[in-house]
Amino acid sequence: MAIITGTLNQDTLEGLVEDDIIQGLDGDDVIRGLEGDDIIQGNQGNDTLFGGEGDDVIQGNEGNDHIEGNSGNDILQGGAGDDFFRDSSGSNYFDGGEGYDSVSLYGLNSGIQLNLAQESGTYLNEEGQQITQTFLSIERVNATIHDDHLTGNQENNTFYGYEGDDTYFGGAGNDTFVDIQGTNYFDGGEGYDSVSLYGLNSGIQLNLAQESGSYLNEEGQQITQTFRSIERVNATIHNDHLTGNQEDNTFYGYEGDDTYFGGTGNDTFVDYQGTNYFDGGEDYDTVILYGLNSGIQLNLAQESGTYLNEEGQQITQTFRSIERVNATIHNDHLTGNQENNTFYGYEGDDTYFGGAGNDTFVDYQGTNYFDGGEGYDSVSLYGLNSGIQLNLAQESGTYLNEEGQQITQTFRSIERVNATIHNDHLTGNQENNTFYGYEGDDTYFGGAGNDTFVDYQGTNY
Repeated sequence: MAIITGTLNQDTLEGLVEDDIIQGLDGDDVIRGLEGDDIIQGNQGNDTLFGGEGDDVIQGNEGNDHIEGNSGNDILQGGAGDDFFRDSSGSNYFDGGEGYDSVSLYGLNSGIQLNLAQESGTYLNEEGQQITQTFLSIERVNATIHDDHLTGNQENNTFYGYEGDDTYFGGAGNDTFVDIQGTNYFDGGEGYDSVSLYGLNSGIQLNLAQESGSYLNEEGQQITQTFRSIERVNATIHNDHLTGNQEDNTFYGYEGDDTYFGGTGNDTFVDYQGTNYFDGGEDYDTVILYGLNSGIQLNLAQESGTYLNEEGQQITQTFRSIERVNATIHNDHLTGNQENNTFYGYEGDDTYFGGAGNDTFVDYQGTNYFDGGEGYDSVSLYGLNSGIQLNLAQESGTYLNEEGQQITQTFRSIERVNATIHNDHLTGNQENNTFYGYEGDDTYFGGAGNDTFVDYQGTNY
């Protein structure tokens, strides 16, 4: 038996035709066992370890290691990092150790019956024999192109099903299922569970309340899938129709002209392209438009918004029963409805009109215009590049941008301000104002109302 030892540096080591012991020591090592029943130890560093032929024992130990067993009945052990294992034959033993560890079984001859809670999985080899594998401390599995049956454990598992008619059971964690084809069954179990359908051949008609969804495959056939205990769906680049259930759902629509119905929870819709229809249903619902090609002209009271697509065409979207909008990095014009709205403006020179509710505007850059309208309305400026000189009675405030230029903002019908971590100078109006100063040496003047100042650091006045 040959004993091969690396150095404290980055090594490339290869075994012989006999049984070897190969140790990598420090450094990000590449080790190949070749033939024989080898013992391979990566030790410190992010190592890449190949077993080759034979029944090998491969130990990554510290670091985020890439470990491949190849042929034979192998023992693959990860250690302290986020490790990746690949093996497509044999009766193998996978032990991820600490970290978030992955196993790829993509090349297996058949689908796998896998249960991470029971730490076991079985598949059929080329001779039709049932082969058993062991899965200890594994959180993510890339399964096969065949029909897989995948069950999670108490961790936040991720399963990739690829082709085939696959069955997913999530277990106790916040699980993610990724699939692009087949008549699949998804059951998230406990936790907040996600299904990603990004690669489907067509848009999906999905109703989480009815636990069902359908799409067209490459032959134009309608394929039905089951969705139980699923809270989040990453849909397709096509035209999707997405309906939620009683949970707080999150839907990602991507490209296409998508339709969203939220259901009874506090739902979130994320979309950055297309002529979309958003209906939040009951509770407090959010639309995120951060990736749009232009700023949006949005009026929640009129249930409508328009923006310009990449070709410069005006695109209209519908917003029903929406309370919160995360807008774009461009110049947005945002108007609320009778609810307590929250608007996020990000970059750009944005204009905010609050409407009848107690509204909140969040912005940290640009020459912005805030008009709270009725209700008790708030502006959050926490991320500004400098402190702000703000006078609500004069409806004006100034700060310095990253280039040192003085920027002026307008504040109408604003009662509460969350200022910056810098030195702020805050003056109220005739209302009962609330000012949050955070860090910095801040100066507060209340005005005519019953005012509240909140601060926990600095030499303040």
